[in-house]
This record gives sequence, structure tokens and C-alpha cells, in this order.
Amino acid sequence: MRDIKAEAERLRFGLQSGWRDIAEIVAWADDVLASETNPPPQIIDLSLARQQPRESVIELLREIPGSVDNTAIIRHCLADLRRWVGDDLERGEQAARYLDALACSQMLPEAHFGSEVFGLVDHFALARSGTYGTVEGALACLVEWLDAQSDAK
Repeated sequence: MRDIKAEAERLRFGLQSGWRDIAEIVAWADDVLASETNPPPQIIDLSLARQQPRESVIELLREIPGSVDNTAIIRHCLADLRRWVGDDLERGEQAARYLDALACSQMLPEAHFGSEVFGLVDHFALARSGTYGTVEGALACLVEWLDAQSDAK
């Protein structure tokens, strides 16, 4: 059975974080409408949200009824982030900064995700300053961490 709340939270997190866009959310909502017999009413609003502000779409996703395992959702999101980064050095550095902020805000609890996340942004900073390593090496460390922590193992 499809877990619409979990899918919505994963999409919300990606939209809020910048690696998903509203068009993806609308396509997902259209798919839910086509496949589910009794979808939550917010799905209709999401299906029509192509021209809505990002914050409104985020709020609609948040309002989908249900509950989720936040750690599992984060692991799914880390897999999404890994795909978004690909081999792009700039996206990799952006992702490392984002992960550092998440870890500092307790969204990546050390008990589940370890403390290595705090060093990922430092790899990029040291490489960019010429102090240690390369940006490509920093990206490799980021990718390795994302692969180890995501649900795509």
C-alpha cells in the first residue's frame, strides 16, 4: 500500500531544501489522483499548485494527514540529495553546507547519522583554500557519506 504521507514528507523536504521543484510535486499529485481511490483533499490542491508560491506548496505537503518515521524520511531524502549532486562539484559543496546546517539543527541526529557529517563542509573549505586535498576529493567524501547514510544502500 502506498504511503502518501511519507511520499509527501520526502517531497516537502526536497522542495524546502531546493533539490525538488514545484513541477515534480504537481506531477506526483497527479499520479496520486490517478492511482488512489480516496486521496486526501490536499492532493487536489497540490495538483493545481503549478503557479503557487513555494511556501504554499510546502504547507500543503505538510498538511497531508498521517505520521512518518523521520529518520527513514531523512534517509530517503539523502538518496534524493545524492542523485541531485551527481558529479557536480558546486552542487556537492552546496549539499555539504546544507548537511552541516541540518546536523547543527539536530535534523541529522548523531545517534543515527554519526558525526562525520560535520567534516564534509570542512573538506570543501580546506580544498578551496589550497590547505589540504582537492575539491574532487571532497566530493568523493560527500558521495561516500551520502551513499552510506541513504536508503539507497
